[in-house]
Amino acid sequence: LSFTIRIWYIFVSSLIIIYNPTISYNIDSTNNFEKEMTDKLIRKSAIVVGATGFVGSHIVRNLLEKGYYVEGTCRNVLSAQWLFDCMPNKEKLKLHELILDVEATSEHTLARLISDDCKGIFMCAGYEKQEPSTIDFMKNAAMTTLKASEISNVKPCVVLTSSTGSTNLPGAPPDALKNEIDFWSDPELQKSKNKWSPAAKTLMEINSLAFVGRNKKNEVVNAKMADNKPRLCIMNPSLILGPQFKPGKILGNGLPFFERVVRGKTMTEKIWNDSMSIIHVDDLAKLHIGCIENEAASGRYFGVEQSWHWEDICLAIQAAEGDSFRMPPIDYIERTAVTKFDTVRRDTLMADFNLRGLKTLVSQSCEFLRSKEL
Repeated sequence: LSFTIRIWYIFVSSLIIIYNPTISYNIDSTNNFEKEMTDKLIRKSAIVVGATGFVGSHIVRNLLEKGYYVEGTCRNVLSAQWLFDCMPNKEKLKLHELILDVEATSEHTLARLISDDCKGIFMCAGYEKQEPSTIDFMKNAAMTTLKASEISNVKPCVVLTSSTGSTNLPGAPPDALKNEIDFWSDPELQKSKNKWSPAAKTLMEINSLAFVGRNKKNEVVNAKMADNKPRLCIMNPSLILGPQFKPGKILGNGLPFFERVVRGKTMTEKIWNDSMSIIHVDDLAKLHIGCIENEAASGRYFGVEQSWHWEDICLAIQAAEGDSFRMPPIDYIERTAVTKFDTVRRDTLMADFNLRGLKTLVSQSCEFLRSKEL
């Protein structure tokens, strides 16, 4: 490709010199032209909605490391300048203000950021409040993203960040092997228990799949609609650990919860006889990007490494923290079965990386928490 561009430029330059002898051939201009043309031919970009969030900022970093140009959105660009300080290839990152609304979608604002080389749009925005309006916010955020892709020239793949809260099948046995196709939560049951965030994620997913002509099993039920919609992938993580890029206090739900466990502020009387599904935030970001780079990817994917019993998690914390972590007592005779995941679909997104494992992800998370105390 590079050789072809060089020959073409020399040929055109020769014609110009024949008709205008005052113009001289310059090897530097050839190299600059070649670089410019090569960049245009191989350029790839992506959009991250919620670029300053815990997951979003790690997706931004991984995209930049892979050579993507990134258009990120946030609520306030001026207060988000910290993002540039912790990013490689920061010249390829731009931030734009986008306010997502509970009552309306804003696809035309988002669509203006989509260039012809856009490969994907990641919707990582969340809603801080746990109330009925959470449902409308998440559904509208997903629709904003899907509709923006739909009205663009290229219809880039859309990747929605959801949660495993949408994958709890009522009545499933504790030792069931969960899969992304059949395991769906009951949103009405979730609402009746005031579990607004899980209900919002469940309904966001169902609504989004319907928008692209598919049912909950990701089967095409409206071929005409499906042919004219963007490719949709949904990531379902649970507890997300790892370093937070944003300076200041630790935000969100997962990291503050894990900090309370590490610092002995919860689970003090005994180890919970239960399990927790975990993933490192950097691994989760890579799975997101795998969705746009694997052109066959579609539908839901577990964004978890696996589920571990809390005893094993505490042992990993003890290995990372040493004497500063007091192992809670054990009062059970037999462990409760851990949640099991069918990870066959997830593994199709892992073309060039491996997941970290419990010891590493806990150690790196503890290291980050210690750094926040300095």
